[in-house]
Amino acid sequence: MAKVFIPNLPTRYDNVTQKRIPSIDLNPASVFGELQPIFEGKPSNYDDAFDAIEDCIKGEMMPGDYILSVGDVILVAAAILYANEAFDCARVLRWDRQQHRYEKVEVKL
Repeated sequence: MAKVFIPNLPTRYDNVTQKRIPSIDLNPASVFGELQPIFEGKPSNYDDAFDAIEDCIKGEMMPGDYILSVGDVILVAAAILYANEAFDCARVLRWDRQQHRYEKVEVKL
């Protein structure tokens, strides 16, 4: 089964559970594979976030997996770059507002 890597999962604080929870509904992306968040919330240090994303993409990602384009655009761009280095192409899911679903896009740098 394919995986959907989430370079930066946007979160919010939930007063009821007293925990950080996703601020977006990820269910539409789950039809493409198992969701795998890499980095949650706002990074305090981009270098550490880049290292975590690079390790995950280059260590766990397979050519048929996807990158979900949500959250911090810099971290999403880093994930796309690392996937291109590893596989010569990044398979990205981006939200189509008109169709209300994710669409697949291949990014070759």
